[in-house]
Amino acid sequence: MELTRLLRCLTVVTTGWLASSLDAADSTKYEIKVEWYDPNARHDIPLVCFQVMRDDPEIICQPFSPLALQTYDWGKVMALATKSGPDVFNMEIFQISTFIRQGFLHPLNEFIGEDQDGGGVISDDEAIWPHWKTLSPLNRKIATWNGKVHTIPGRYFSYGCLVYRKDLLREAGIDPNRPPRDWDEFFLYMQRLTWPQRKENGATRRQVGFFFDGSLLNPWVWAANGDLVEEGKTNPRTGKTWWFPKEETMFRDPETGDSLLRSTSRWKATLDTPAMQAALDFLWKLFYQPWIRDPATGEPINLSASDAQTGSVQHPKDGHVVRFRPADVIRGVTRVETGGNPALKTEMLTAGEVACIPITTDVLSRVQCKPDQIGFWAFPPRVAGDPAVVAFEHHWLGMSGALAGEANRAKRAKAWKIMSALGSELGQQMYVRSTVESGFGQFLDPEALMRAGLTEYIELIPANWRSDYQRVLQHSRISPFNENWLPVSQAILGRLVSDMMTREKFDYRKALKDADVKANTRVMVDRPKEEMAWYQRIAMAIVLAILAVLVAGGALLARKLRRQAASGGGRNPNASGTVSSPASVILVGTVHHKWMPWLMLLPALALIAIWSYYPTARTMVMAFQDYKIMGEQTWIGFDNFIRILLDPDFYHFLLVTFRYVVYSLALTFVTPIALALMLNEIPFGKRFFRTMYFLPQISSGLVIALLWKQMYAPERYGLLNQAVARLGELFGQQWGPVRWLQDPQWAMPAVIICGLWAGVGVASLIYLAALKTVSDDLYEAAELDGASVWKKIWHITLPTIYPIIIINFVGAVIGTFQSSQNIFVMTGGAADTMVLGLAIWYEAFVYLKFGSATAMAWVLASLLIGFTVWQLRLLQSVEMIAPGAKEKK
Repeated sequence: MELTRLLRCLTVVTTGWLASSLDAADSTKYEIKVEWYDPNARHDIPLVCFQVMRDDPEIICQPFSPLALQTYDWGKVMALATKSGPDVFNMEIFQISTFIRQGFLHPLNEFIGEDQDGGGVISDDEAIWPHWKTLSPLNRKIATWNGKVHTIPGRYFSYGCLVYRKDLLREAGIDPNRPPRDWDEFFLYMQRLTWPQRKENGATRRQVGFFFDGSLLNPWVWAANGDLVEEGKTNPRTGKTWWFPKEETMFRDPETGDSLLRSTSRWKATLDTPAMQAALDFLWKLFYQPWIRDPATGEPINLSASDAQTGSVQHPKDGHVVRFRPADVIRGVTRVETGGNPALKTEMLTAGEVACIPITTDVLSRVQCKPDQIGFWAFPPRVAGDPAVVAFEHHWLGMSGALAGEANRAKRAKAWKIMSALGSELGQQMYVRSTVESGFGQFLDPEALMRAGLTEYIELIPANWRSDYQRVLQHSRISPFNENWLPVSQAILGRLVSDMMTREKFDYRKALKDADVKANTRVMVDRPKEEMAWYQRIAMAIVLAILAVLVAGGALLARKLRRQAASGGGRNPNASGTVSSPASVILVGTVHHKWMPWLMLLPALALIAIWSYYPTARTMVMAFQDYKIMGEQTWIGFDNFIRILLDPDFYHFLLVTFRYVVYSLALTFVTPIALALMLNEIPFGKRFFRTMYFLPQISSGLVIALLWKQMYAPERYGLLNQAVARLGELFGQQWGPVRWLQDPQWAMPAVIICGLWAGVGVASLIYLAALKTVSDDLYEAAELDGASVWKKIWHITLPTIYPIIIINFVGAVIGTFQSSQNIFVMTGGAADTMVLGLAIWYEAFVYLKFGSATAMAWVLASLLIGFTVWQLRLLQSVEMIAPGAKEKK
């Protein structure tokens, strides 16, 4: 009986195990990595993924956690490059073209439809994804490249507008519900809100009207009826090219009415235009316009340059003369910030240190103020009567190019389920619901709440906000999305605005003309093929000449070695007078066999070959390619070298690098020697002072850079600026604040001083050890001859430690040429601190132009190799003697 029960139990267990095994075999699981997915979070992306996994049990969503570096999605880019990145990920509009070019995005036509009629985009009749039909023609255009759909709009969007504190406006006598009609009235509003002598409770800075950090520059250009780029279409029948705004989707020839939709697009930057000049003129006015307050009424009075010098101005209303002191003059109405904490402007708005900031609506929750204190304005037009504008920002979704191929077809289908859910009504509703659940429903667009079925929350939004949303969203423009716009925006236009923010006398109009030429001849478009062919012939001739010189030099060297060998040069006779070969000194029967040293060196040689020489050889090939991380590599010969050598910026970066090396070596190389001499001579406290100077070495370089960056804060609360202000008070002067990291005059020395403070201690210890090799007998003999301290240092100390100085100098030069981490952290290359090493990093990992980046790296390496060879020749004449050793005669 017991045996029967046991057999029945075993049968049931075995049957269940077999059934579960069969089910597991039949049920295939697909792990899909989704950016911003966190199974423990409750925001919209996890909520959408949970819903998709419930609907399809075969899908298992996995989080993606890239390396978190400073900016630019570097961790995600590197993960995509190694095919370990997310399967579904987000991107900004300016990243789309770059990601397509690098092969990061897989086309989505198998899920959306094919462009069968060749019209350039998928029409409603061709679409198989229902949500495609709800997208605007502009969104379809952005998502489609060369007839292939690579991305879809993400779950939410935001608007860039002006956010202001209503309570501060009311205190200044401004009606918050009356937006400025034009730029002049906006400037007047900001003047009334600027009180350098006033300080809000809890604030650390004085109140100003406006905050500007270089972001959201585009709306000021749009408000002047301008644009940043234009798209060109050529009529094949007439050969005439017409230029259209980037939002154009129809492309009709204005003369013939022909459709130009299928014509190949050309793009050009429109930087040097009246609209851009007007925008920059207005920004200069916001930054630097001198003005005073009427002593009688408190109303602002603008000053000319001559007014500011003479100390008097005629009143604009009745013409009477108003006299003022230099301390009464106020410069601009704006606090500018060229880098640093992106949340700084919201913190300053919350603290009442600024009254108005440009911001996108998706980060309004960072403003820790009551909703009824916050209001919205669109960017006012240049001329009253023109429409105000806002900047439209969309998140876009893409599928990893690593999912290409027939083997990944099923996994692509699962990834598409997640991607389409995030980009359709479900994703938008989940975004709205998660925002409401987080307590930020009052920051949402009332129409978004209505579409999500949360009409009851509309009543929670202050009435003034509802009207503000309707007014602000009437006009919107999108950022440029064409290829190569990112380097134009950041490296050209961004640098121009940064220089303008930090230098009042900066000639931004001339810089604007140069920026337009550079953008349209070297960045957004390539040089004509005929011109490149001419330069290629010149490059080939130069290379052949260099090879001829090398071959001739090698032949002469071989001839010299053969003559030395024939005459017996280079051999040492042994005691018997015969010449011994190197092989004859090997002791047979010991570990010194011919193969044994190589066997012991093999692990080290293998590691060096893998981690040093293989990457070097690989980059040598990349320098001659149009390198794409996941796409097909194209051999382009010397084109990368030609482009960088014809680029004036390359020579400017090289000049900045040499200046950085000279300044840095003048401080960081000489100072440790002087410090070591002082530490060696002090009569007491040697260990204490050595420890104090060495302590910075135990801290992380990144921590030290961030610490000094805080000390260099440009406002009066900065530690160094407080010291400058106190020092000025001692002399009865008003000094500062100094913009240490924003002013080109101070930025480079500021960065170098940080490195000096961090590295001088350990370098001085090396020289302290070298000083112990100097014989005391030499010093005593010099003293008997009446030598002074300086003569003993110059004629005894320095010649003795000369070999150590030369060796350290070689390493210091190479390390300084390659060093850019402090500049990256503290200035990001702004304020004329863009050294070549940092420029290479931007070229490779921001703009993803690896071919030109490696070409720049090889040019830098060639300079370093030549300089190092010259320095090593100096070492050949240096005789190294151990401490206490005597020279053999």
